[in-house]
Amino acid sequence: KLWVPGIKKVKVARTDKEGGPLEVVFEFGDSGNYSLIYKWDDEALRVRFVPGTGVMDAVAGVASFTPHPDGCLFIYTLESLRGRPGTHAEDVCDAFAKWAEKLPA
Repeated sequence: KLWVPGIKKVKVARTDKEGGPLEVVFEFGDSGNYSLIYKWDDEALRVRFVPGTGVMDAVAGVASFTPHPDGCLFIYTLESLRGRPGTHAEDVCDAFAKWAEKLPA
C-alpha cells in the first residue's frame, strides 16, 4: 500500500460486490489527503482513476500491466499532473519497480 511516494496512509472507502476497491482515500500527512475513484478492466489488466467528488488536487490517469518475459510491464499514464512535478509518473513507476522487486517470486 505504501509504494507510491509521499503516501502516509491508505483507506478503502467503497468496494464493489467482490470487495475490490472503487474509491480509495490517500493521506499525505501535513499536505492533506484526497480520494480516487477506480474503474477496473480485469481482462485488459488496467485501471482508470479519477478524483473523487469535490477533490481538486488528485491526479487522473490509467495504470496498466502487460505480461513481460521478466515479469510485467507497468505503465502509469497521467492526464493531469495537478501540481505534481513533471517527473511524477516516472517517480511512481520507479517506486513500484522497487516495491515489486521485494515481493516473493
